[in-house]
Amino acid sequence: MLRAARNLEQIQLGVDTALDGAAFEDPKTAELAAEALRMVPKEVLVPHQSRLLELLEMWKHRGSWCYGCGRVVLGSFCENCRVVPPQPREHLVYLAFKAGALNLQDLLRLANEQGFKSADAATKSLSNWAFADPKIMRAIIEQIDAELGPNELIEEILRQPADKLQNNSDELFSLLSSNSAVARARVIESLSSGWVAADLAKASAKKALEDISPFVRSAAARFLRTQSSI
Repeated sequence: MLRAARNLEQIQLGVDTALDGAAFEDPKTAELAAEALRMVPKEVLVPHQSRLLELLEMWKHRGSWCYGCGRVVLGSFCENCRVVPPQPREHLVYLAFKAGALNLQDLLRLANEQGFKSADAATKSLSNWAFADPKIMRAIIEQIDAELGPNELIEEILRQPADKLQNNSDELFSLLSSNSAVARARVIESLSSGWVAADLAKASAKKALEDISPFVRSAAARFLRTQSSI
């Protein structure tokens, strides 16, 4: 219905229908309905902030359904067959963020629900927001430094194109002094993408060879080996 919509009235009708579908008890139907809403412009989603948050909370407690085992699944996968069942929360996180219904702490909380696709969606939303807003980037760096954000968050940030990293190099480079060994190691590993000048990258990696964490020292040694072979 949404793809066939030709005017605002039809789009609104399609959004209402899809939101109703996202509330269906059948998780597969709900997932497809929520996914269909991803194409809807932000301004159309904004009036539905409360509904999106309600759906997000509802599916957190409802869980999903394993069709093969015929049982409710409250975790990220079926404990019987290990299959990951359908769930609309991944799309609902994306939609709620797009509509402006989630703040920084909301997204961090969701990103820490590791193992769920909704955590991946929250992590990607945080990364996108960080590169769009310097204040959010600084706030996220503080969270990573305090080891309050998931490891996947710094990984998602550092896998972005070199030009995006260069525009935020001061904040990202500061993570070499972070309390988080994972963050320090990930920054060293990311230097191979070229977002830091070669001389500075090598000097930083050499210094990291003396890091108290073997994880960081290993990352530095690997980086320097690759550089020596170039």
